[in-house]
Amino acid sequence: MRYTNEQDRYDAIRVSTLAKLRPRRVDLTALGGEALVRKLTEEALAEYYDDQIAANYAWDFVEREIRRAIDEA
Repeated sequence: MRYTNEQDRYDAIRVSTLAKLRPRRVDLTALGGEALVRKLTEEALAEYYDDQIAANYAWDFVEREIRRAIDEA
């Protein structure tokens, strides 16, 4: 899916992550803290970025949205 800007992509990542956390996916129940953040960040990067260089650049921004989603969940 194409996004008009990066903020739209980050919003989609946050919404997608919330869906994984409400209710929490079975494979995520054993994870907590930084392990949960890392797992969800890696999944989001793989799902929303085709280009590895862009994914590496966006890591901090995506991680921020993952943390926001975890806080909201």
